[in-house]
Amino acid sequence: MSQSIPYEIFVETFCKEAISKFSSSAWGEVIKEEKILQDDKRIEWELFYLWVFLLTYCFQRIFAYLGEENIKIVLDGMHKAIYNPARHPDISEEGLKGVHNIIVIRYAQYYKAIKSDWEIMEKGAKMLTFSVLVDSFILNLLNINIENFGSQGSHKFTKFKLKFGLIISYFCRDLLDWFEKFKAKYEIEFT
Repeated sequence: MSQSIPYEIFVETFCKEAISKFSSSAWGEVIKEEKILQDDKRIEWELFYLWVFLLTYCFQRIFAYLGEENIKIVLDGMHKAIYNPARHPDISEEGLKGVHNIIVIRYAQYYKAIKSDWEIMEKGAKMLTFSVLVDSFILNLLNINIENFGSQGSHKFTKFKLKFGLIISYFCRDLLDWFEKFKAKYEIEFT
């Protein structure tokens, strides 16, 4: 039987656990290892945007039964915790607003990409490697558009795409499993 908790407590518990359990810090090592980009700050930020997107997207998949309005309440609380100035002391509040604006843009890009990847999986792919999402991430990381990427650019990053796609695949699988367990343990109350 699940424990009933107010959504504010759920958000606080969820954020603490998700942020500590599901870090993206190791992802940057793969980027550096493959010599895709050497700009550590850019890598860190692009990984952060992708990480926030994946947390949001996976949460929406598992907790869809709550309805759009309640999901928005929980996600607003989660995003507020993630964008908390205390968590990012080296960034001004104005800078955090800029981060939020970029995440909105990334969310639109990544949502379209991940939707395409899920459709491929649902058609029978044995393993979801997030190839469209990884392509989108590479384009953002290198700050180029798809027309300038082309098939040559895509082939150049084949090894990275496979590695990084598997990392994201395992991350999402673990995150979705964790959300399922969280959902089984807690029933969220909305007042």
